[in-house]
Amino acid sequence: MGNPVMTDDTFSNQRGLPNLERCLTWHLGETLAFSYCLVENPDCCEHAARLGSIGFCSHPDRRSFEKSDTP
Repeated sequence: MGNPVMTDDTFSNQRGLPNLERCLTWHLGETLAFSYCLVENPDCCEHAARLGSIGFCSHPDRRSFEKSDTP
């Protein structure tokens, strides 16, 4: 099925806003300003950052699309 696309603008090389219908995060706790990003390819999202192979999400509404159990 391939990698999910994070933005609706597939013709742009610029990082854009996430496609909230495909976003999925895992909450790391109230003291951190980010969550794990569980999307397979988050590189085109301006709210995503990678540390090695782990993706993190800093979207202000990231709690609204979080997964309820651990990844």
